[in-house]
Amino acid sequence: MAWTKPATALLAAGVLAGAVVPAAKWRAILEPVADSRVRGGATAEAKGESTHFIISIRDGAPNSSLTWHMHSGTCSSPGGVVGSGYPALRVGPGGTAQAAITLAVSPPTGGSHIIQVHGSGGDVVSCGELKQVGE
Repeated sequence: MAWTKPATALLAAGVLAGAVVPAAKWRAILEPVADSRVRGGATAEAKGESTHFIISIRDGAPNSSLTWHMHSGTCSSPGGVVGSGYPALRVGPGGTAQAAITLAVSPPTGGSHIIQVHGSGGDVVSCGELKQVGE
């Protein structure tokens, strides 16, 4: 059986033969900002037009609530929040919190993107720049 060039290209792209093509994935190391101690990590994985986020922090104020979002820009020059629907992080008695959610937010393709964690007053307490896995 001879393959045509378009069929060969589709096979290489994982479209034929039921192949699974790995999704694009980004990671951020969350570092404390100003006098905060909050640090952790986050991942963002493309799921079509949505993005699956996993975030984990430590050294938060016990029994507090923190907000977090993906922003355009960098930690030193942040842009606006990308999308909405990010759940609050509920910090436990040990100072840790985790969340995993898929949101109707475009994946962070093109340009710079960050994950920011905000304290109860809205100040940024932790930030990390998303870098594509494999770069």
